[in-house]
Amino acid sequence: MEWILGKKIGQQLEGFLMRLTRHRWNKKEEKGKKNMKGYEMGLISGIHFARSNPGMFQEHVLQTYQQRITALERKEKHSSGKLFPL
Repeated sequence: MEWILGKKIGQQLEGFLMRLTRHRWNKKEEKGKKNMKGYEMGLISGIHFARSNPGMFQEHVLQTYQQRITALERKEKHSSGKLFPL
C-alpha cells in the first residue's frame, strides 16, 4: 500500500485531503464554533503539521486572567483597613 501512496497519486490524494480539511476548519472558525471546553475552534495546518490555533486559546487565557485580577482587586478593596476581620 505504501508504494502506491508514495507516488504522484499519493501526493495528489494528500493535497486533496489537506485542502478538504483546511476548508472544513475554516468554516468552523468563521461560524465561531466552539469545542467541548468552550474555546473557539481553529486549526493551523501545513504539509507536515496540524495544530490548534494558539491565538484563540490566548484570548481565553487573557480574559480569565483579567477576571481573576478584578476579583482580587475587589477582595482587597473590601478587606482594606481591617487587620483582624471579625
